[in-house]
Amino acid sequence: MPNTSNYSEQGGAKWVVGGELNIESGGALKIAGTDKTAVLAAAVSNPLAGAAASYKLARGNESFTGTTEVTSGLTTVVSAVATLSQDISADCLFVSVSIPAQTGGNAGKFTIKGWKTAETPTAATETGTAVSWIAIGT
Repeated sequence: MPNTSNYSEQGGAKWVVGGELNIESGGALKIAGTDKTAVLAAAVSNPLAGAAASYKLARGNESFTGTTEVTSGLTTVVSAVATLSQDISADCLFVSVSIPAQTGGNAGKFTIKGWKTAETPTAATETGTAVSWIAIGT
């Protein structure tokens, strides 16, 4: 192994970059002959490009009993997920999320419910159920 961070292995079939790879202005990163420089730069600056280009992410933690309404900080919620951020118990086995029509006072909000049985779901009764959530919206 050479005493440099960046080198070509013997025969040139593999390049090893252990330092910095700097593509200067006018340079290009090509894959199978196709320039990917602009695509890569756009993906780094706007990771939700395409159909989701205007979407934003919000996240948070809640502590509640039974049901809680979450104000996400988004203008509208398109999708949301929640998961227990604690061990399950007989009083709260899992959580679900529902998103109301995003109009009026419901804009930017969603509801998390805790459940304590799997066969016939019953509202959880555990005090201080801890969940983490992620919401996607505008």
